[in-house]
Amino acid sequence: SPRVIKFVAEKTGYRINPLSQNKIDEIKGLAKGSRPDPTEYFDADYIAQHLAQFEDGAVKFMKKQSFDDYGIGQVDNTSCVMTKSQADQLLIEANGDIRALEKSLGLPQRFYDGHEVLRIDIPNPLDGNIRLPSGNEAGADDTFWIPGGLLPTGLSESVLDGTDEITDRLIETSLTF
Repeated sequence: SPRVIKFVAEKTGYRINPLSQNKIDEIKGLAKGSRPDPTEYFDADYIAQHLAQFEDGAVKFMKKQSFDDYGIGQVDNTSCVMTKSQADQLLIEANGDIRALEKSLGLPQRFYDGHEVLRIDIPNPLDGNIRLPSGNEAGADDTFWIPGGLLPTGLSESVLDGTDEITDRLIETSLTF
């Protein structure tokens, strides 16, 4: 079984989800499209602290073919991202293990099989309406998404819009596994 890289989060600002399991289950139980905005269940301080983690940049890992065909945004033009510092540490600790990367990102096993994988750096994510994911985004996987802006491993996650201000400044790096 692939290892989950939890210690990355500990080294780069691991936070525990402040929501109770009942509240998480309640929100996840709602149909995609009807989930509440995170401002309805988190206070402004939690949201500000979460988004401050992205001031030094954000990163999205994705299949090159998807990036070439559609850019960073999903059908609704949203894109799930993680902090640059956590992405840097994640790649160091994955040490070339694609399964560890998939698991740590909350992706299904073998998600990247047969695909070139890109690291997309977003130097100025605050220009893209960065926010906590609501779970209503096209890219939110009902199995893996958790309310609170955290992946199952404790890594931070936010969502932003694939605006021109963002897409004009992306840095694309091909990864080898």
